[in-house]
Amino acid sequence: MKSAKQKAKEKAWSALSKAVRYAHAYDGDNCKCVTCSTVKHWKELQAGHFIPKAQGNSVYFELHNVHPQCYRCNINLGSNGAEYYPYMLRTYGQGMIDRLKEKQQMIVTFREGDFNEIAKHYKEEFERIEQMRKDGHAGIIDLIAY
Repeated sequence: MKSAKQKAKEKAWSALSKAVRYAHAYDGDNCKCVTCSTVKHWKELQAGHFIPKAQGNSVYFELHNVHPQCYRCNINLGSNGAEYYPYMLRTYGQGMIDRLKEKQQMIVTFREGDFNEIAKHYKEEFERIEQMRKDGHAGIIDLIAY
């Protein structure tokens, strides 16, 4: 049986994943895998980590570390790091990659309340993007990081 903290963590991840994928739905529906460029409906893609979430909590919910990926790249190819790195370099530059690597070394402990706040924030971000889409905004929409 899952603890309340584990359920809150899953809720936070679900909210972040959903917001990331929808924000990258360039036409409101379709989204591109950042590593292989496969195009699918945003609901059919996953949110994959550049630095694997198994590396620790410090990068688990880091917005710049999470992007849309297809199942093949995220799961079968273990995030497809050979293609993820060039994407990160083009998109953010070496400075962001270095920052994420430094952050990865940090020990971060989340409480149940922290997960609830993360979930609330990204649910609100999803709703903001949804309204922007209704107002006619197309393209990738920047999320506000928690």
